[in-house]
Amino acid sequence: DTIIRKGTFAIVNYLRVQQDSGGAPPEVVARGMQSVSYFHELMEKGRHLAKLSLRACMLLALPDQVPDMHRITELDLECNVMETLEEGIGLLSELRVLKISYNQLRALPASMAMLSKLEVFEAKYNFLTLLPECIVDLPLRTLCLDSNELQELPACMKRLTALTLLSLSNNTIRKISDEVPTGLGNLVQLFLQQNELMLLPDTIDCM
Repeated sequence: DTIIRKGTFAIVNYLRVQQDSGGAPPEVVARGMQSVSYFHELMEKGRHLAKLSLRACMLLALPDQVPDMHRITELDLECNVMETLEEGIGLLSELRVLKISYNQLRALPASMAMLSKLEVFEAKYNFLTLLPECIVDLPLRTLCLDSNELQELPACMKRLTALTLLSLSNNTIRKISDEVPTGLGNLVQLFLQQNELMLLPDTIDCM
């Protein structure tokens, strides 16, 4: 548990490195106890990585080295046991895809507002109770927050004007602000199954 920092890893299941034949930055996928030392070495040299998958590594926290990997465009942290996401995530200025589903997150760091290129954000199966306001000014095209504990869609959500897919199934949503549909004119797919909605806003036709 001292490979990255004490307490960060409970288990590392696998490791794979892929190099594009065209010379693109390598993609690292971590799995395999026999590869732990190699994983540590790659983390230290990971400034040139474009894609990093730390799926199902039993991560308790974001490894210290990740915020320094400024070229990362895709980061997969799904299926871990993280209760918080560190503010350092906001340093990944090139990030376009962030997947953090199947964790134990109850809130998101304010620094996510700095991810000015983020287009895909998936945080399904966590414990989020509020739509994180730190994401509403990002150029998101896909937002998936299924199976959390959301209770309403606040007016600030109308600022997600680039959204084409919004998936919020299996929450406890009871209310959608009348202002939300007025800003989501580009929305193509909306999923609201298994919520507690009794009425849709009168402005729903604006979507």
